[in-house]
Amino acid sequence: MSTQRERILEVARTLAQPFSPPDLVVACWRKYPDEFGLQGYGSKYPAAHRVYSKLYGSTGVIASGAIVQLAHDRLRVNPAWEASR
Repeated sequence: MSTQRERILEVARTLAQPFSPPDLVVACWRKYPDEFGLQGYGSKYPAAHRVYSKLYGSTGVIASGAIVQLAHDRLRVNPAWEASR
């Protein structure tokens, strides 16, 4: 089974590059509604904090180098990281 970080990266690869953080939140929720849905509302609404907590921070997907933050509101999958896999 894959981790949430792996699922986020999987979804990010399917988005047009570059993409916004909210684009990623909605795409993750659409692909994995039970995992990225707002608690207490089933899978009706996306929960941004579930994606952002795995995206940002010292152990996030951005810190790993898999996703590059181009600007505050623009991200892209790092092609150099992808090639090294």
